[in-house]
Amino acid sequence: MPLKVPRLPKSIMLLLAAVGVLVVLCLSLVFVVVAVLDDDDYRALAIWGAERLGDVRMVINGDFDVQWSRELAFSATDIRFEPLPDGRTPTLRAIDRTHIRIALAPLLRGLLLIKNLEIDGLHFDREGRAPDDSPPTSHWPWGFLIPVVERVALDDLRFLFGDENEDPPHEFRLD
Repeated sequence: MPLKVPRLPKSIMLLLAAVGVLVVLCLSLVFVVVAVLDDDDYRALAIWGAERLGDVRMVINGDFDVQWSRELAFSATDIRFEPLPDGRTPTLRAIDRTHIRIALAPLLRGLLLIKNLEIDGLHFDREGRAPDDSPPTSHWPWGFLIPVVERVALDDLRFLFGDENEDPPHEFRLD
């Protein structure tokens, strides 16, 4: 005696087909965007994000490379942070080289997991202040997740401190 499988109503079948088509279209859009954008486009996105979220003007003078797989990996060299339009100078002045790997699967669960963060040549300056000594503003979106970092490697840290009028300023290095 053959097993009889009940048929789903036509409205549910149409709804499932519509959802399936929508998922395929969204995935296709993601693949097209990834295929069309090149490293210079990702560089522009990184600069735009730093200006919007970090309230800094970032310039990437060196290489910028993005790789997609199960993890998003990007590398950049010769990153500079310039004075802001309101006259404040950023505390973080430069990064010589960085490499970051972000796991993509946890993003679907709402977790920003940074698998690896390597920074070589991190340069800090005196604390940046607004001309009227008001605290710096932040545009960090509160809905955005705080990242979880699995591994961090820092090399060649350089801190400048002292009176602004002092030339040259005091320097503290960690190699």
